[in-house]
Amino acid sequence: MPLHSYDLDQILAQIFDGLEDAYLLAEAHAAEHDTLRHGRGSSHMDWDFIVDAMEWEANYRNIAIMAASPDPDFFVKLGAFTNTTHRDVYPAIDPAQPELSQAGKVVGFAASFARANAKAIALLSRSADGPSKTEKLVKEINPATQVLSVVVDVTDAASPYHGIRHRDMVESAGTLITIKAFLSKTGASPSRPATIINLTSGSALATPPGMSSYSLSKLAVTKITAYLQAEHPAITSVSVDPGVVATDMAKSVPYMAPFMKDTPELSGGMAVWLSSGDKEFLSGKAVSVNWDVGELVAKKQEIVQGNLLDLCYRAVLGASSCGSWRYRR
Repeated sequence: MPLHSYDLDQILAQIFDGLEDAYLLAEAHAAEHDTLRHGRGSSHMDWDFIVDAMEWEANYRNIAIMAASPDPDFFVKLGAFTNTTHRDVYPAIDPAQPELSQAGKVVGFAASFARANAKAIALLSRSADGPSKTEKLVKEINPATQVLSVVVDVTDAASPYHGIRHRDMVESAGTLITIKAFLSKTGASPSRPATIINLTSGSALATPPGMSSYSLSKLAVTKITAYLQAEHPAITSVSVDPGVVATDMAKSVPYMAPFMKDTPELSGGMAVWLSSGDKEFLSGKAVSVNWDVGELVAKKQEIVQGNLLDLCYRAVLGASSCGSWRYRR
């Protein structure tokens, strides 16, 4: 079934009902097991202590490796696809460049697209404070840009999913709902250029201990992007890793502090670049904001012919190699 035809309300209801049932079963099993062994009931405090200890033990080796590396570019070099890498906006993706103009387009990534003279920007936020601050910033940058600010719950397609504790599941579900709303306005095959940029993470392609739910949610978003390319090839759809930015979540992990050098403007500039001109060769693929766009363009033929930057097995599997189901416009 194509993405736009899914009944997301029913899917979400079944997912969260199943997660809730699984949680209750696990909680009951743990309580029964603890009672049999110790003659007492388990508490949430006991359970949380065990989980925290397991996560610390699983992460200990990675933490030690990263702490021993004073190089703030540790992760950038680890995942470098281009010889040149960046931590901040640079001329090729500077939104002020005339060739990156977004005049006449309705877009996201507020500040960077305002600098690129976007006609209109839609701001979606989980809190009332978010869009008001960003709207003020957009107007300071470019008074001519129209701004629509809406407070939303991206898991809510008029549905009752409030206070969900399975926060990482929300991301992939919210991505699907937002894309479905976008397609309802553009149509399945828009005649004008359209671009969908989904934020992913390098953890989607790795197996970092203790980050299973987050990693899986980002993997789902990356795969959704690939399906968009397959089912809606007229739309350029790209998954973008924003690098190591000093977000609230990143700041909650103290040992990540030395590596948080990527600026939000770098992601914004990459988004503007991906929305300008023909970037079909990257549609359905995953890229990092750290990679040099000039080198990406130089590698265009290599990327397309080698089916690079796709999710696949690292093996040669007969005739059906990675990316062979790629659809063209």
